[in-house]
Amino acid sequence: MKSKKIISAVVTASLLTLPTTTALGAGVEIAASQNTVVSASVEEVQQSNFKSFKGTVKSMTETEKGNKVIVVEDSQGGESHFIINEKTYFINDTKIEEGVTITGYYDATRPMIMIYPPQYVIDVALVGDMKETVKVDLFDNNLVSVDNQLKIKVDKDTEIISQDGTKYGGQLENKNLVVIYDIATKSIPAQTKPIKVIVLDKEGNTPENDVKEGSNIKSNEVIKLIHQVLKSLTVNK
Repeated sequence: MKSKKIISAVVTASLLTLPTTTALGAGVEIAASQNTVVSASVEEVQQSNFKSFKGTVKSMTETEKGNKVIVVEDSQGGESHFIINEKTYFINDTKIEEGVTITGYYDATRPMIMIYPPQYVIDVALVGDMKETVKVDLFDNNLVSVDNQLKIKVDKDTEIISQDGTKYGGQLENKNLVVIYDIATKSIPAQTKPIKVIVLDKEGNTPENDVKEGSNIKSNEVIKLIHQVLKSLTVNK
């Protein structure tokens, strides 16, 4: 999943205090002259398609269409608003109430309104804590998460279900998955035999299938939903 790019740049600078050739870190070399060529091998950082926010539930309201808006505050006092709808998948059955810990996983590729506190349409939620580790991401043809942090190896003991809870018998490649696991190797990517895998309804797109991420996202609907939430919060003040 990792790729490297060679970046060459011409920098005009006066490096009179440097020796004729100065090494600046591994793979970077600068020759002292007024027209200095800088060549470096730069590793491209892969990002997960899903991000998360964890905090304590401070309050809850409900919109006219039945969506829940949860105000969550993290350990550093940062606040965000979770938008919970009928498509949100709950990892466990713990009841949401003020004072409990909640982790919300949201699609970071989805169009968002720049507003504070941030509003996140939550795809996956974990209420409270669990001893197992949870990973939510898009997994490629090799069942490696797009951020190259986890590779899964399923076997006959792995429970694999759809978002609606029914048994899933299809392919896992190029799917958005919720992976629950306990033991993993210390390699990069870490490798694990997951305890449970949940296949999310939303479609996944990777560079391999040459589809632009977001083509299936109805951004207008997301913006409309957030406007409804903001209107509800104003009314309830």
